[in-house]
Amino acid sequence: MKKSKKILVTSLATATLGLIALSDTTGDFPFSAQHVSAQEKDASKNGKVVKENTTSASNQAEKSKTPAQNPAEKPKTPAQNSAEKPKTPAQKPAEKPKTPAQKPAEKPKTPAQKPAEKPKNTSPKEDKSKSTAQSGWVGSSYYENGTKVTNKWIFDKKANSYFYLNASGNYVQNAWVGNYYLKSDGKMAKSEWIYDKNYGSYYYLTAEGSYARNAWVGNYYLKSDGKRAKNEWFYDNNYGSYYYLTGEGSYARNTWVGNYYLKSDGKMAKAEWIYDKNYGSYYYLTAEGSYARNKWVGNYYLKSDGKMAKNEWVDGGRYYVDSDGKMVKSDWIYDKNYDSYYYLTAEGSYARNKWIGNYYLKSDGKMAKNEWVDGGRYYVESDGKMARDKWVDGGRYYVGYDGVWQPKPAGGNQYNAALIEAKSYNSSSHMSKKDLYDQLTSQVTHGFSSSVAQYAIDHLNADYKSNALIQAREYRKYSNLSKTEIYNRLTSPRIGKFTKEEANYAIQKLDLTPEGSSARNKWVGYYYYKSDGKVAKNEWVDGGRYYVESDGKMAKDKWVDGGRYYVGYDGVWQPKPAGGDQYNAALIEAKSYNSSSHMSKKDLYDQLTSRVTHGFSSSAAQYAIDHLNADYKSNALIQAREYRKYSNLSKIEIYNRLTSPRIGKFTKEEANYAIQKLGDK
Repeated sequence: MKKSKKILVTSLATATLGLIALSDTTGDFPFSAQHVSAQEKDASKNGKVVKENTTSASNQAEKSKTPAQNPAEKPKTPAQNSAEKPKTPAQKPAEKPKTPAQKPAEKPKTPAQKPAEKPKNTSPKEDKSKSTAQSGWVGSSYYENGTKVTNKWIFDKKANSYFYLNASGNYVQNAWVGNYYLKSDGKMAKSEWIYDKNYGSYYYLTAEGSYARNAWVGNYYLKSDGKRAKNEWFYDNNYGSYYYLTGEGSYARNTWVGNYYLKSDGKMAKAEWIYDKNYGSYYYLTAEGSYARNKWVGNYYLKSDGKMAKNEWVDGGRYYVDSDGKMVKSDWIYDKNYDSYYYLTAEGSYARNKWIGNYYLKSDGKMAKNEWVDGGRYYVESDGKMARDKWVDGGRYYVGYDGVWQPKPAGGNQYNAALIEAKSYNSSSHMSKKDLYDQLTSQVTHGFSSSVAQYAIDHLNADYKSNALIQAREYRKYSNLSKTEIYNRLTSPRIGKFTKEEANYAIQKLDLTPEGSSARNKWVGYYYYKSDGKVAKNEWVDGGRYYVESDGKMAKDKWVDGGRYYVGYDGVWQPKPAGGDQYNAALIEAKSYNSSSHMSKKDLYDQLTSRVTHGFSSSAAQYAIDHLNADYKSNALIQAREYRKYSNLSKIEIYNRLTSPRIGKFTKEEANYAIQKLGDK
């Protein structure tokens, strides 16, 4: 039976190939074709071929035993690094390479030798001429219209492949023709991997047949010469990252290569933390990619092996990092290796030769125990705390209530004597704590030291609120004072010296008639009840000394009664000041003291009201203080710095001077602020 043939002309993808015979052959495909070695391939081939293995053994050109199709697809969008920043520092891992590898350089610009480009005139195309002569395969040769085809591409529709006929007219096998590869059966390789033993590399032939280059195929990378990369670094501009191709060619991930780490997406880690479970530690990869060593990254320290430190001293032993790896600041730590407590300052280094509260840190940073410290003036006990008011060091020495060593008292008589005097004052005079302290330390009366006086007060167990109430009742009984006057006397820094809390307690318990009852000729708060029980309004009351306004409330520090009279800051009628000179003068003096002497509020009040200095009334002095807007905490800090500069006092001594009722007269809150801001020197 006569066989019909069609000859067509086509082009192979975008490549420019030679003439191709498009044949519809019948019968079995010939297997007696001449075999052409890879060495016989076109010497002008300069392209390269890379990955994606074919599954047909007959289609492979010396293909490796492990098909290149095995690697999984490389993610088109690299995943984010999943390693987290260290939260809990890990134990010291096994040693990592101590000498970091050089940063991988860009792939060499001169690739390995590649096959020369396929000659353009060999592009397979169809011959559209028609002939009645016989066409088809005869053995390993192909005939068109009875003529053997040579040096030409043909496309066989039945085999669905291109073939190349060489100069002898035999189809080429296991060899390159330009950028294309002909397999052992002569078919042109497409969408598959081949291994060329002459070049010692895998190549991948794309869907149109030419070898892939500068591209990923799955987990493999084809270089500019088409060879599959292996055992080398390369930089991918599209992904903006370095990758490392392993010995089998796939990109490395979740592993170290030298001093560099490849993440789960294959990218080289840079400027980020990673956790390596194999080493059980966090590492920090720097901006150039190598792991950080012997340096801080924020509050975390990387050791010489790159591991993040935890629960240890670092950076020359000056700093300590906790179980999370974080630098300890403004806190105590206990180091079981040294069997000692240490205090880490606000900047992180350990404190030395300093007091932290009642504890002393020695020159090596250890907390002192059972020893004399700070120039031998103080003794710390077995728990490290400063001893006070007791015999210490085996009972051989005595420290006062302020912790300072004292000459050995004869049976403790000095302290006992002060306590006896304090008890006497408390039972007979019902003093405030401050007034009692002043009496005990006064050179006119007893002259006890501040330590002794404080000891007596602390061991007295007095009820100062009850004392204030007793004195309030005395004022009411013998002086017929108003509630306001009683309160003012109780809190006066020259008379009662009680706290506001103690004075308020006394007033509340004084049994003054409460507001709304049938009070007569009495003050209830700032309101005055007249003889008929009504609240006075717009009139002078209480012997004409006070003026109440339209709401019934006592007027203070203002002109009243049509502007004809002036009442002071305590509400009492005052001789009309010339332009308010008394109050202005007090305020001017207060400003002067504040800017030059940086006084406490109490000391300033005492100066203004002292008969020796100015003798301002309590109302004028209080007016000046209330309008001064002084920062007494800052004043305390200034005085503390002066004590340190000129007297070289310890913090405890400075604190005692600041709060002394005879010297600084600052509140405890103000003194504490000053000590905290004074620094650690």
